[in-house]
Amino acid sequence: MPELREAGDFRAFVKAVSAYLREGYELPDDEELLGRMLEHPRESIVVDVLNHLSDLDRRRTLKGSASLKARLKSVKTVSDDPRMHELARSESGPRYALDAEMTVMSGESSREMSGRNDAIE
Repeated sequence: MPELREAGDFRAFVKAVSAYLREGYELPDDEELLGRMLEHPRESIVVDVLNHLSDLDRRRTLKGSASLKARLKSVKTVSDDPRMHELARSESGPRYALDAEMTVMSGESSREMSGRNDAIE
């Protein structure tokens, strides 16, 4: 995980995240890193991060920092996918209220949902 923390600019961070996940590592439980990962251009990665944030919030309450809330709002602004909007819908607090959507999403792999943005790295 140090390679994720050390990646300075956006492009380096995207490459580090892609390599990290390609090597089979699990998403970290670090809220700051997950927040940065929400800016990744591959929607499949963003969906995985949103699902992981929801899971983390069920296990322990997230801090819901201002930067995380802003990134969730950005996801809603940038994405055309209504599922992404639903996953990121609550930027008003640390509880992301994703239970209903998680049930729908659990039947689909994020790779199936990724569509047009999977080629971006």
